[in-house]
Amino acid sequence: MVVKCPKCNHFVSDMAPMCPHCGEKLFDEKKSKTKDNSCVLELRSKIDKEYKRSKAYLDLDTSEPSLTISIQKLEYPSGRVNITFMYDLDWTKDLPALNKAKELLSNFKQSPFFVEIEDWDEDIEEERFQCSGSVQKADAPSYVAELLSYFGLNQSDVSKSKGCFAGILILVICSFAASALIEYYC
Repeated sequence: MVVKCPKCNHFVSDMAPMCPHCGEKLFDEKKSKTKDNSCVLELRSKIDKEYKRSKAYLDLDTSEPSLTISIQKLEYPSGRVNITFMYDLDWTKDLPALNKAKELLSNFKQSPFFVEIEDWDEDIEEERFQCSGSVQKADAPSYVAELLSYFGLNQSDVSKSKGCFAGILILVICSFAASALIEYYC
């Protein structure tokens, strides 16, 4: 369930021990360790550990192939959270997966997380889409843990990226640019 933070009035998961927006402690230590909070707390612990180790960015892969999250490191624990939804039917030829990815995006856009996103950009066509945006948070690991929990993901569904996404994204951008140049000059 989502509740309002008493300090900053942003929406926050009722399982979060502190507000990811302003850092306000929401629940006492005993309540935050209840079974209901375990998923968010485990996710936060895993993300926090990797975030502390990262130099400038922490890229996370999820079990949802269309969702990628990157945290630009600022003064710990704050950070800029970049959220990207991307799917291309030409790569996979998997129409049910495309529909699931579109549903995931639709659910995100109806969530309390979406209203805070800055610089949201959408490129949606029938068989592919790429949408992204970012938000700066006082406690980036908590925010990401709550977001992933909102999607029903747990600790085993999240891993530190090996850097493959950035390479794929560069390849996609280059191929679109090359296609545009060929169309323009031919």
